Amino acid sequence: LRAPRIASTESIVISVPYRPPETVHSDVSAGVPLMLAFADFARKKKYWAKDIIFLVTEQEQLGMQAWLEAYHGTEDGPRILDAGSLRARAGSIQAAINLEVQSLDISHINLKIEGLNGQLPNLDLHNLVQKLSSKNGIVAGYKQTSSSPKRSYRYQDKLANMLSMVFSQASGVPTGNHGLFHKYGIEALTLEAVKREKAQAQNQEVGSMLRIIEGITRSLNNLLERFHQSFFFYLLVSNDRFVSIGDYMPSLALMAGSLLIKAFIHYLSIYYSDDDETEGSEQEVAQKQKPSTDIGYFSVGIVLLVAHSIG
Repeated sequence: LRAPRIASTESIVISVPYRPPETVHSDVSAGVPLMLAFADFARKKKYWAKDIIFLVTEQEQLGMQAWLEAYHGTEDGPRILDAGSLRARAGSIQAAINLEVQSLDISHINLKIEGLNGQLPNLDLHNLVQKLSSKNGIVAGYKQTSSSPKRSYRYQDKLANMLSMVFSQASGVPTGNHGLFHKYGIEALTLEAVKREKAQAQNQEVGSMLRIIEGITRSLNNLLERFHQSFFFYLLVSNDRFVSIGDYMPSLALMAGSLLIKAFIHYLSIYYSDDDETEGSEQEVAQKQKPSTDIGYFSVGIVLLVAHSIG
């Protein structure tokens, strides 16, 4: 969709994965008609200042990677995917939204943010989607489930949510097709609209979902520059609470600094050792010093984890 108010210098991507009926993943075919309905609405408007790319990919992340390589004209390393070429392009991609809609009868929205090698989108994009979804009557959040409350005040839930994000980032595997956009400097996340367990006669969430997509697109359409003001490194403890890099990096720096200090002490003890000592005496000294230099790393790690978990 070409923007009538600009010369195709910037664009936004709205993508939907196509999954065949025999796929092992959940069915998200409802996202295609939802995206087409929004495309029919958007083409009638004149306020767009960015091109909108409506993208349907198959083969999960392989299809998305092939399209990104073809769009940017780049090949990372040896040629594995035959990306081919595109007949048309839009402007520089500012942001991308990936839709995984399981059904038009929506219970809640689970936000997937982890990208390749643990990269995260700008926190402003997450907050935008979360707040727009809440205002339109659909609960949205990171690791959101039908049983989890809209906002939890329990310490156990916040700790479990934060540890889940830590382990998910440590794996380095993207949680959705959005994760491949990050290495091109594009902010992206996935909206997983989860199907309601008990079906209702009227699907009022369809209109709410379309309003959410419209609100996100219009907000991104108003961007004058790329996301840069908010955090790129954070840990989410609830839907609207996070731990910034300024809170958890000092503790990690102290932990890494202690290892460097200990290594420097060992280096000094070896460098300034007495060269006149006999081999026998050196062995005796080493045997005497061995119990004192034996560090219980496992016990120290347990103490650090307990200390961090209790704040």
